[in-house]
Amino acid sequence: MLSDGNVSVAEILGDMLTDNDTQICTFVVYGILSGIVSLFGVFFNVINVSVFFKMGFFETTNITLCSLAVADLIILLMLVAFSVIYNPAFIEAVHGMQVVQALDYLPVGWPFVCFSRISGCLTTYVALERFLCVALPLKVKTILTPGRTVAVNVSVYLVMIGSTLPVFVGFQLGPVYNEDLNLTLVGLLAWPESHELENFSLSFNVFVQLASFFLVVVFTVGLIQSFVRKSEWRKASSSASNNTSFSSRDKKLVKMITLIAVIFIACAFPGVLGILAMLFVDDYNITGRFKNLFVSTFSVFFALGSINSTVTIFVYFHMSSKFKEVLLDMLQMRKFILKEKRRI
Repeated sequence: MLSDGNVSVAEILGDMLTDNDTQICTFVVYGILSGIVSLFGVFFNVINVSVFFKMGFFETTNITLCSLAVADLIILLMLVAFSVIYNPAFIEAVHGMQVVQALDYLPVGWPFVCFSRISGCLTTYVALERFLCVALPLKVKTILTPGRTVAVNVSVYLVMIGSTLPVFVGFQLGPVYNEDLNLTLVGLLAWPESHELENFSLSFNVFVQLASFFLVVVFTVGLIQSFVRKSEWRKASSSASNNTSFSSRDKKLVKMITLIAVIFIACAFPGVLGILAMLFVDDYNITGRFKNLFVSTFSVFFALGSINSTVTIFVYFHMSSKFKEVLLDMLQMRKFILKEKRRI
């Protein structure tokens, strides 16, 4: 923070945003934009999970992508819940409860954070897996077997869910007296050790978010470099053998995973900046002087998460011929398309 009469950008923005501005921002972002995107995303990820089950789990990539679709589905369900919680009509309709205080933090907020971290870890794993497929093509199948991949996916879920349990131990919903209304409403109750438990879960989740973000960047850059280098080497040696180049399927898979990773990086980057701001800017938190700025900016960060979790179906459909084939079969469209082609 700047002193001696100088005013920082955070101070200017923080003081400009009123409580009413924040309510409008959260309603527009959560209640309208994120809510609409998330509704479509829920439908799309149900389709993703169904398609990957149809494709089977003989390939390790399918295991992780299906697990990622489950995490994205839960993330989007939480964002749909956010859109309801921050709707003024819903707040007015519910009596006897501090709606935002009671529902935002515990039943919806922390599950959203938990499964967002799971999504980040699984994106990291699939980027690592594809990097090893290109860098160590002869050894990768012995390193990353289907059994080990299942174990990693299950472990990610268990560890991240376990890391959030302390919050649910430290906080609960119960009767809270509201001095302004002179009423006792259902709100958020805290035990004496709640903040220590909360700090543990928060610190662990922040570490995982930062680590997964930077690892995805590293593995994606490594994947691109390894793929380009191996492609050039195989082209140079193609005169000796016609089978040295990457197959069309391998190229599409590399491009698909790279695109998924790039979308994740683009959507997660503002949130990473927000976390760094929490660490280095005084009072940029839920209770500090800049709480309105904090709530408004993080509503946008969460909305970007809805985009990341929604658009994967379009990536799979356009870049995976097997996914496209299975999806069209499920929708009974493939036979119709083939008939139309024959007629033409």
